[in-house]
Amino acid sequence: MNPITFLKAAYIVAWVVYLGYLGRILLRMKRVEEEMKELQHNGSHSSRQ
Repeated sequence: MNPITFLKAAYIVAWVVYLGYLGRILLRMKRVEEEMKELQHNGSHSSRQ
């Protein structure tokens, strides 16, 4: 394996890892937003009672 091929492979792997990490963060943010909405919705019902 020549150095340029190795460099290209490492570059691709780095981007795949970065994009996977970014995707996980975005999914976690989506879940947190859903939980916040649920808590706000439940909180508004409990304060009325």
